[in-house]
Order: sequence, then structure tokens, then C-alpha cells
Amino acid sequence: MASVSSSETEFKLVYRLIGAYGKCGSLEDSRKVFDKIPQRNIFSWNSIISVLTKLGYVDDAVGIFSSMHEHGQCSWNSIIYGFAQQDRFDEALHSFVRMHGDDFVLNEYSFGSSLGACSGLKDVILGAQIHALISKTRIPWKILITCYEQNGLASAALQVFLMMMDSGIEPDELTLASMVIACALKEEMLKK
Repeated sequence: MASVSSSETEFKLVYRLIGAYGKCGSLEDSRKVFDKIPQRNIFSWNSIISVLTKLGYVDDAVGIFSSMHEHGQCSWNSIIYGFAQQDRFDEALHSFVRMHGDDFVLNEYSFGSSLGACSGLKDVILGAQIHALISKTRIPWKILITCYEQNGLASAALQVFLMMMDSGIEPDELTLASMVIACALKEEMLKK
């Protein structure tokens, strides 16, 4: 276990160590490293929140999130992701709305998790509202198409793809791959 001092370089290594232990599934070791940090900052808090949500400990992550003096984009995205991954869709969307209301910049992670929550709730209207918000923020078309495809919203992915083509943007390989999967999903749904 690494000993923690106050130098900036060592702090960066400590944040990475927390994440590495988390990726290996060792919450206990991640937590030990986090607990040894003498002066925590937003990066240390974000590191442990990210580990907790990815390992399914959303309530613990929310507890830490609530005790933070300041939140950042990464903190919010981790909470939204955690709720969405645990099928706690209403809480994911509530967090997304709070994040937006607090004037944080929404990005592909915020949108991806919130669209996943809309899909889980089968709330097409809210999904369309989030889609409109995405259009205002100029998130690349392919990210939106991929989010829809990965959340089983084949018709929405196709609609966005056609809008992209109408606006003169050529699809890349990732976008085409997402569209093939979306079309296969749509065909499978039509057979049922």
C-alpha cells in the first residue's frame, strides 16, 4: 500500500491507485487509500465515488457525494451513471435534472446515462426532451446515435441518423456499426 504525502505528483498517483484498485474489484483497498489522504479535494472524492458506483455501491457513493463541499461534472456523472446502472431510473433522472439546474456542463456521459434511464422507464417524451437538449449542446451525432442504439431505441437512432445525413454529415465506421445494430434490433422487435 502506498504511503500518502502532500505533493501534487503523489496525489495524482493516489487518485489513479484508487481507480486501479476499483477496476480490479477491490473496494477495500480503494477505500484504504482514500481514507489515508490527509487533505481531500474534488479529485479524491470523485475517484472514490466513481469506484463505488462502478462496483454497485450507489448509496455509499451518494453518502460521500452529499458530504462534499463542492461537486463537479465528474461527481454528478458518476452518480447519474450509478443510479442508471442499478435500474434506479427515477433517481438517475432526478440527479440529471439537478445537475442541469445547477448549471453544470452536460456531456456525453450525462446524456448517455439519462437516455438509458429514459429507456428503462420507457419514457419516450422525456427521452425526446433530453434529445432536444443534446441538439442544443452540439453533442456529436454519432454519440447520440450510439446512445440510442445501446439503450434499445432503434427507431430514435434511425431518426437521428437520417437527420445527420440530411444535414450533409457523412457517417464514420462507428456510426455505421451502430446503425447496423439498431436496424437488427428494430427487425427483431418487428418479428415479435
